[in-house]
Amino acid sequence: MNTPQRRLVDRVAEHIKTKFADESSGHDWHHINRVRKLARQIAAQEGADVDMAELAALVHDIADWKFHDGDDTRGPLEAARLLRQEGATQDVIDQVTDIVATISFKGAGVHTEMKTLEGKCVQDADRLDAIGAIGIARCFAYGGHAGRLMYDPDEAPVMHATAEAYKAAKGTSLNHFYEKLFLLKDRMNTTSGRALAEERTQYMQDFVARFLQEWGTPEDCPSAHPASRYRTARAAGASQFKADRMGRREAQHASESCVLLCNIIQNPANGNPPILHRTFFGTRAQSMTFEPDPGRKSS
Repeated sequence: MNTPQRRLVDRVAEHIKTKFADESSGHDWHHINRVRKLARQIAAQEGADVDMAELAALVHDIADWKFHDGDDTRGPLEAARLLRQEGATQDVIDQVTDIVATISFKGAGVHTEMKTLEGKCVQDADRLDAIGAIGIARCFAYGGHAGRLMYDPDEAPVMHATAEAYKAAKGTSLNHFYEKLFLLKDRMNTTSGRALAEERTQYMQDFVARFLQEWGTPEDCPSAHPASRYRTARAAGASQFKADRMGRREAQHASESCVLLCNIIQNPANGNPPILHRTFFGTRAQSMTFEPDPGRKSS
């Protein structure tokens, strides 16, 4: 359909494709184009404005804070400049820049809620491209780009309580699965996004289990305390993170000789209880708390 909005989307797409053609950290044109397609798909399924979602997806990484010294104002400013240059109305600019300003994950203890349905669709699309097989590849691509270690058994994952702490972190690529990627499934905004995230998350869990098996990381520790289903975890002393679909109970370390990070998944195939996956990272002990949602009913 050759409408003014459609022509605007096409012009912005050409600009972004040229700008990010040679990017090598996993935030390239192909990432943006995958997010664009997923955003359109989810928006159509959820009844959102498909063109608005697509336009926001195209500029969501136009100036990512990771590549601009942690400045998360650059993205909305650059998006507004491009949209204005291409003749977008102020209403369109305002809607898109609000999505760009809010889309990024900013730490396990930080809630980034989208105001619009279109924003929810784009955020889900971006997070879906961060998980699964593509997400694994992008995680290690960015880690190499940023000079981060692939894995260090003596470095425990950290559930960052603030955006500042998350931005300053220099953890290993494998820790990133625990600090962000495994958490995304339960932070999806839409029914469509949650359905797609389930299988991709399982694929990552299987990969990390195999990675640790080949590395030689211990699989069990009798002194560690089990945990029930959870949405996200936070470090001891971190501010409380309230959100949907969070299970009750606490998980804490009973030993100074190992670090326990729990990831619970539901087995939908036969209705079995949640399966507990336990991974241990060296000798540094760290207390973790799984915050409950009082309204959640046990499965």
